[in-house]
Amino acid sequence: MVDIIMTELRYGYTTPTEVKKIHDGEFWFIKTWADVDGLGTETYFMFTTPDTTTRVHAKVAIGAEHEFTVEIYEGGTYSDPGSAITPINANRNSANTPELSPYAGPTVTGDGTLIWASKVGAGRDAGVNVGLGYEIIAKQNEVYLFKITKNVAGVGYLDIDFFWYED
Repeated sequence: MVDIIMTELRYGYTTPTEVKKIHDGEFWFIKTWADVDGLGTETYFMFTTPDTTTRVHAKVAIGAEHEFTVEIYEGGTYSDPGSAITPINANRNSANTPELSPYAGPTVTGDGTLIWASKVGAGRDAGVNVGLGYEIIAKQNEVYLFKITKNVAGVGYLDIDFFWYED
């Protein structure tokens, strides 16, 4: 179910929250890919939420050429955050920046608590994006780790879409 908010009561229509957030310059995305070589290779992406009253509402979709296991952990630990990823504001006229901080390749010292897991790129999901088909509201001041493990030998490609808004 899409969260609906009233935008123009006098005209009697509603606008989905995500659309309103895009128009307000408060919706961001990361679109990236990775080539992963080797059975058992682990690739991490990390997201840290702000220590403020801001709420992060997030979704993710991942597609793959080979079979991978995708796991999302909450409360992970790290010794180095890795490389910062620059989010893109979906409203290209907005200069707003998000409070959520995304990173690629962190040095992980503990995964945290597993909150979601799936296989992608094989079986019934071959060639199909899998991910959260719903929105999660992340905890404030928290670390989220996306752990992607290659389940077969050879080079395989991942296609990653992560998108969110904040309020």
